[in-house]
Amino acid sequence: MESKSFNEVTEFIWKLFQKIKSSKRVSECIILSPMSVLLAIGMAYFGAAGKTKLEIQRAIFGDTAKEKDVRALFVEINKILTTESKNFNKVKLLVANCVYIQEGFKLLTPYVEDIKKISSDIIEVDFMDIKEARLVINQWICNKTERKIENLIPPGLLQPITTSVIANAIYFKAQWARQFEIQNTVNSDFFCDEIRRIKVKMMRDKQEFYYYENEICQLLGISYKENNFWMYILLPKQRFALEEMENSLTSSQLAEMFQNGAMVDVTVKIPKFTFTSALNMKDVLTELGMGIIFDGENADFSKICKRKDIFVSDILHKAFLEVNEEGTEAAAATAVTMTDKAAVMPSKQLFFVADHPFLFLICNPKNCIPLFLGRYTGLNDFDGVAYHMSNPNDDKNKIMLSIYLSYYEELQEHGINERIRQEYGVYVAEIPEPQYNISLIYDLTEIPQKYDDLIFKAARLKRNCLASVFEKYFEFQERGDAGQNRAVIHYREDETMYVEAKSDRVTVIFSTVFNDPADIIIGKIFLQEIHGKRASQTAPQVIFSLGEPPLELKNSNARISEGIGYVTFVLLPKHTCKASRDNTIDLLSIFRSYLHYHIKGTKAFIQSRMRSKTDEFLKILNRAKPKVIPERKTIMGRTFEKEE
Repeated sequence: MESKSFNEVTEFIWKLFQKIKSSKRVSECIILSPMSVLLAIGMAYFGAAGKTKLEIQRAIFGDTAKEKDVRALFVEINKILTTESKNFNKVKLLVANCVYIQEGFKLLTPYVEDIKKISSDIIEVDFMDIKEARLVINQWICNKTERKIENLIPPGLLQPITTSVIANAIYFKAQWARQFEIQNTVNSDFFCDEIRRIKVKMMRDKQEFYYYENEICQLLGISYKENNFWMYILLPKQRFALEEMENSLTSSQLAEMFQNGAMVDVTVKIPKFTFTSALNMKDVLTELGMGIIFDGENADFSKICKRKDIFVSDILHKAFLEVNEEGTEAAAATAVTMTDKAAVMPSKQLFFVADHPFLFLICNPKNCIPLFLGRYTGLNDFDGVAYHMSNPNDDKNKIMLSIYLSYYEELQEHGINERIRQEYGVYVAEIPEPQYNISLIYDLTEIPQKYDDLIFKAARLKRNCLASVFEKYFEFQERGDAGQNRAVIHYREDETMYVEAKSDRVTVIFSTVFNDPADIIIGKIFLQEIHGKRASQTAPQVIFSLGEPPLELKNSNARISEGIGYVTFVLLPKHTCKASRDNTIDLLSIFRSYLHYHIKGTKAFIQSRMRSKTDEFLKILNRAKPKVIPERKTIMGRTFEKEE
């Protein structure tokens, strides 16, 4: 493979990362495996024809792309990875490709031969049995990534009309060539942004590292055993300039950094960290010029099989990374449903202190195509909600409490801003903290002596944000105004809340995702207990449906899937009246969190009991002494056994 081709694909990878980054919050951690994404695209490319094939070529190689170059690239990438995975003793690299095809579909022979060039398996599944098909694919990915990537295919993605799923999985685990000493790891501050800082475990060492710097950033290279793979960390010189550095960097500048550094003594401090990223690549790849593959009318994958109606519905990618004193463990899976150089001066003492957000890559320096690429900021959103407490302008007499809600714009339609001003009055900041939706400011010099109510209200900030929806529809019901549109709040990435008012009731419906059969069983038992213990004259009716939305959502776009449950609360006037509504809103606001906390807690308890019983059983086995049957020998020294 020519180096020019590698340069072009590296340029595509960098554009891919830039698009993903721009779709995320500035403070969010990101990791992806470009190799995994490319191999999954490659398996689709081999089945593409006409304009579909040309768009994939141009997106990766530009207007001068030729089919033979793209084909050679995918084969070469797979060859590099599979060859390296066989040749390394102290670096564990596993690469697996698979095409899941609907039972009875006949793949065209040229397509089968092409995907075999990238070591792909072909497995028939029955997509009419959505539950079993999802289980089979997710289990394959889970096994290939040493259980680091679970449930890549979420409930609701597969449909009976699904014809194929293309999957790629990569697992990487390696020890540093020279490990960090655990006793040198200390608690230290990590400055997430201008306001937020967290405590992290900071690894420390002084030794020879690969090092390069310019006026924008420092680059540190840490080798793994056998020196075939390195982790590179790009640290902005200006503490909170990760975004500016990412926007200004090009793939050619990165290549220059890899070529022009040197091995020198550096005093290093880098954090231990673990995180997972889940990405839907559909919008990103569309922006990069591959939109036709998702177009049911125009996509052409006629080289896969004789059917002409095949197109890609989604491309999902999930990656995991753990960095510690011993080394790095990383995994990724992708599913396709259908500047001036500055000289390094070794004579001066060099410090590399990664105490603020940075970019990282794991790659083989021979080709510089990232196996993993991402950014670490120290922050991860929790279910689409993020809080922050700070002293505005470093004024110790003031406390600012801020909240970010991924569904804030939907709440604005229901009067969230008016509701918050009504509840918090003068404490609401005119301009929220950057990257947040609502901020409250408390002047400690003006806090009333009886401040319990103030603290109570501050702690209920998220609850009061959601209250804007509930109170609006409770008022509709009270006035008999039943003609209003249903409220739809996407309170999590794949879960939704629906609120609807009629003259005699308010119906609140939560969709919730169950990741596996155990979750469904535990969740159903929990909801049955709620229903069984309700006092018939006082508690609202609770209805649970699995797989299909309730009748109230008929003709809506509510998802249908074996892993999605719908919990319906039927609230009567006695639940929504002014005397009861605060308590009703309290319970509705915590319902989803409490349900899934119960599921996780129950599973953890069951697993701990199973481990305990297993330990007891092993102790009994260890105490048991097998009966030894003495050998009997003939005069010639041969053994014999008596036949029964």
